[in-house]
Amino acid sequence: MDLDDFRQRLNERLTQVLVRNEQANPHLRRLLEMPADWGEREVILADRALLDGLDTEARAELAAIRTALERVEDGTYGTCAGCGAPVGDTRLHFLPFAITCLRCAQR
Repeated sequence: MDLDDFRQRLNERLTQVLVRNEQANPHLRRLLEMPADWGEREVILADRALLDGLDTEARAELAAIRTALERVEDGTYGTCAGCGAPVGDTRLHFLPFAITCLRCAQR
């Protein structure tokens, strides 16, 4: 396992999530003004719910990425936080911020 490669991939993903979230914020500000038309309000409220969900998802992903980066630094990256077995290079390739092996993730 090449920790430098995983560290770089995690940092790149962290940047992508931050940029995506920053791009969504102007839309959140635009949605703060409510029109008088009830039909338009429905659309805006649906948009707000969607953007709020994206923001929640982004925060969760950022926390997971930061945890993975901490594990790289403390030497536990690639070791399952649940059972201590290897997480597996294939799993980390597709989900570089995974902290559990597939078996523990399915529990």
